[in-house]
Amino acid sequence: MNKSRSEYEHRYDRHTVDICRKLENYYQEACKKEPSKRKIYRLCHELELYFRKGDRYRNRRSTIDGWIEHDREIEEKLATAKLPYPVQCRFCSNEMRNMDKFWEFKGKSNKIVVYFYLACKDCQVYCQVWESGKRKDRIPWQCPDCQCKMEMETTRKGSALKTCKKCTHCGYKNAYTLDLSEDLSLEIEKDENWVEDMARFCLNDEEGFKFLREEEALKSLGEKMKKIETKGKEKQEYNESPKMCWHASDGTRIKL
Repeated sequence: MNKSRSEYEHRYDRHTVDICRKLENYYQEACKKEPSKRKIYRLCHELELYFRKGDRYRNRRSTIDGWIEHDREIEEKLATAKLPYPVQCRFCSNEMRNMDKFWEFKGKSNKIVVYFYLACKDCQVYCQVWESGKRKDRIPWQCPDCQCKMEMETTRKGSALKTCKKCTHCGYKNAYTLDLSEDLSLEIEKDENWVEDMARFCLNDEEGFKFLREEEALKSLGEKMKKIETKGKEKQEYNESPKMCWHASDGTRIKL
């Protein structure tokens, strides 16, 4: 993987910009639908955007650190994983060639497990073998209905590859087309507003520290208001409760 930290930071900032753009679009559409509530929507937008940007800043470092640690764990797993046993082709009994290894999450705990992808070029069959020893064969020419060998033909027209499968034993047929132009044209779209929106939605350290101070001040103010409210209720309950009186020796009446 060997990604630099800046790549993770760009990924996180991209997500921040996407979140804030969606929020902005939501309130813009709301203003169009209900122009009479435009002032309220704008106020709500500014308030929600303020906390959303601050929240993204607060979690930025810890989230990126988590991504880096996750990828480091995967790299270590892939580097140390070993094929559990020599894998033989089920058709010719020759040892299959290990093509590559991959990882996936398993179970509710999302444990990282590694599996190997092997091939027998002579028989044109493949299989996956997990570290645990589990094996899953992949036989592209085998009929799914009668398990016999099918006739396969692949033709190309322009950027499209068409594969036809036909079983002469049971009559099963299948055809699918792969458009290579879609894969060849996968390029990152140029985002003309990226720099501007990143500056608007991704807080720098100065802005982020200011948000955290203001948030802490709001929390402190909220706690003080709760204490004042609690004391007010206690005082009100005390004033409304029946009072006991004590008569002094001189006849003075004293409320307790």
